[in-house]
Amino acid sequence: MERRDILMDQIEQFSRALGTILARFMGLKEDQNTQAAMAVVHQDLQTELNVDMEQLTRLEGKELTEYIGTLKLTAEHLDHLAKYLYEVGTLMKQEEQDQLAQLYFAAAKRLLDRAFEQSTTIPFDRIYLKEKLEKELKKGL
Repeated sequence: MERRDILMDQIEQFSRALGTILARFMGLKEDQNTQAAMAVVHQDLQTELNVDMEQLTRLEGKELTEYIGTLKLTAEHLDHLAKYLYEVGTLMKQEEQDQLAQLYFAAAKRLLDRAFEQSTTIPFDRIYLKEKLEKELKKGL
């Protein structure tokens, strides 16, 4: 029981830190250029949560599942990271960096797929985001 409480505390801490970092991104993208905001957020994710965004955007299949497992990311964490990647992809698209946008959209979709696999519930916002990602990915073909 005590071990479960410790694990739940760690998950909650991770969630709070992730929320803070992503909120910071939303503020930074208004104040700075997108690249600078992304660099700050990626560094924060790496130093505070040990999440390597390059790994998350590059890995697929079993490797991605294993990486997510080592970080102990929950479906909720994956939802938040997927939303962040969608936002970054949208910003890249606005800056006419379509290849980068597609990379971020595809990575976000892979994270959502893993969230669907992990979760016993299916939130509507996850379904909606996945549909938006699929539309963006089809446009990019």
